[in-house]
Amino acid sequence: MAPSIYPWSEENYLQNWPEWLNMGLVDLIIPQVYRYELGAYEWEMDKILGRQLHPADKARFYPGVLLQADDYNPSQELLEGFIACNRRHGIQGEVFFFFEGIKKFKSYFKARYRE
Repeated sequence: MAPSIYPWSEENYLQNWPEWLNMGLVDLIIPQVYRYELGAYEWEMDKILGRQLHPADKARFYPGVLLQADDYNPSQELLEGFIACNRRHGIQGEVFFFFEGIKKFKSYFKARYRE
């Protein structure tokens, strides 16, 4: 599932996804860590990994990364920063939102994920 950031998700949508993960109700969790600045993204990742996600659930966690919202696309440098933050935390993948944004970074993704 791809909920909003916790605790906002619970306060606004009754999505208590950390508890659902603990109860074994979801296979993968993809919180929408959609941020426009690297510092804000890093802060959310620290909060999720430090207080909301049990270490045993880390393999089921893939943060959502914003690639496009209306006319907005992150710079390639910012995108690389989001991915680097994930890798520093031992997160080996992410989910990009949404497809049109992937098309804007076509050569970047081809080169990066050719491996």
